[in-house]
Amino acid sequence: MPEHPGKLTHEPETRNAAMLAEGSCRSGVVVDPVQRLGNQQVLALHDASMTILQDPGILSFNERAVDLFSAAGCQAERSQRDEAWVVRIP
Repeated sequence: MPEHPGKLTHEPETRNAAMLAEGSCRSGVVVDPVQRLGNQQVLALHDASMTILQDPGILSFNERAVDLFSAAGCQAERSQRDEAWVVRIP
């Protein structure tokens, strides 16, 4: 395992500067990758995800997957723009 030069820290600015200096990270904006969500945020994310799955739905280019979605009670129709199906998950 390669050693990191300098002191390891949990302070984002110091850690990010060290990573940039050693070349182990791209230049640009570096953010902390982990941030805990509260219960209300998780519920809001879930509700938004379910809304998107219902309308506009997802595109599927795989006919077998469309058959499986349909068998599970999803609505599927041919896309007017692509050689795909629009699947709406209730």
